Amino acid sequence: MDENRKRDWNRHLVLVPCPLQGHLNPMLSLASVFHSKGFGVTLVLVQTSSHPAATSWASDDFFYESLGGSDGSISNAPDVDLMRFLNEVNLKCKSSFRDCLMGLRMGRLRDRKLCVVYDAIMYFSAEVSDELEIPRVVLRTSIVANFLGLSMLNQKAYLPAQEDGAVKAIQELIPSMRARDMPVFDRSCPEATERVLAQIHESTSTASAIVWNTLQTLEQALLHRLQSSLSPPIFPIGPLHKYRTRDPRRRHHRSLFAAETGARREEDRIKCVSFLDSHPPGSVVYVSTGSLVRLSRSELAEMARGLADCGQPFLWAVELSSAHDGDIAQLIPRGEELLCAAADCHPNAPSMRGLVVAWAPQEEVLAHGSVGCFWTHNGWNSTLESMTEGVPMLCWPRVGDQKIIAGFVTRVWRVGLELECDGNGGLERGRISRSIKRLMAGEEGREIRKRALEMEETVELALSDGGCSSQSLSKLVDFIQLL
Repeated sequence: MDENRKRDWNRHLVLVPCPLQGHLNPMLSLASVFHSKGFGVTLVLVQTSSHPAATSWASDDFFYESLGGSDGSISNAPDVDLMRFLNEVNLKCKSSFRDCLMGLRMGRLRDRKLCVVYDAIMYFSAEVSDELEIPRVVLRTSIVANFLGLSMLNQKAYLPAQEDGAVKAIQELIPSMRARDMPVFDRSCPEATERVLAQIHESTSTASAIVWNTLQTLEQALLHRLQSSLSPPIFPIGPLHKYRTRDPRRRHHRSLFAAETGARREEDRIKCVSFLDSHPPGSVVYVSTGSLVRLSRSELAEMARGLADCGQPFLWAVELSSAHDGDIAQLIPRGEELLCAAADCHPNAPSMRGLVVAWAPQEEVLAHGSVGCFWTHNGWNSTLESMTEGVPMLCWPRVGDQKIIAGFVTRVWRVGLELECDGNGGLERGRISRSIKRLMAGEEGREIRKRALEMEETVELALSDGGCSSQSLSKLVDFIQLL
């Protein structure tokens, strides 16, 4: 397709992202991709208690609408159980989304052909689109193996995945998976979990098309198996975040996230880059374990001691709550001499081997030459970002799809190492230090780093002209034009 063709504003896409950060980022990247291909784009953002003014995320590229329950904004996701949050979003947003689409049809988009593109867990979008006879495309933001595994377990009535039969069932599909790799969900309300997962599966399998934030070369056999069982065509166009690095307007897109954080994040970014610039290539351990699961004080203490004992410089992105009663430096003997955590410290000071910040520009950090290891929770976005930059991973998955992703990282793609934990799955400083040393030095670590660099080349090839992701994106654009 001619990249310089005249923009076809007659086809307008209404995008519905989930307000969870790990889901929001891929959808915003997809919005930029669609806009660059000539589509008009409206982003429909859900208001939560942490983002009451969603439309304040301004960009001249997109139009904006907002959704929320009639009784006020929706609970902030980290403050409630995940399944309860998803239930709340889908129940409260259905009516307002119907009003939104009808308003667009009768208003500024009355002469346009609409198509709804929604995150799979925002399944209310599918119900409303079908009611109004608007074609819909679903975005899947996790690994294909997770969808296939959950589908099989659901069909065999093994959800939640806690029984021996569940392990045997999923190993029929993915032989390398173990019991500990099963997706983990809150067991307090299994009925709600099963209901949400069933709705997600239904809204995916009945869409006009499925966009997947993955690469054909990463999950080729599983994608083939999935396509043979589903009617909608599948377009694996990932990694979505990498399209921004190829777009000269990348900085403008990032401003979507910076609006509410302002100077503090810019200060953290400068501090991170300065710290990384002061260390040799491949020497720094970057630590970021996600926002869905809060770290306990004991976990923070073991992490801090393990990092202090490993002998490597480290950059740790962690947002401490008031419940943690102090900063990281207090958890380590002579921590004030080791860590640069204070607002007025100099991250390139010779004595400072560790830097602790509330936020780090993760893509920029992983692309920096001094980073030699990423201690991660294995959210799919973080995993893709690490593989894109050829950075080996130290895997510490906690919830949801993170465990099955970590299983692929460590035993299928073999670009990472599983963090050693105690018999109960808890952290222990000696095991942490030993795991980091295994990954950063020795023959095992060298082999992992070699495969990680090969993975970086695989991703680059997929995104290049004629690559599998590039071709899939072209086919997706043509498909949407014909809806």
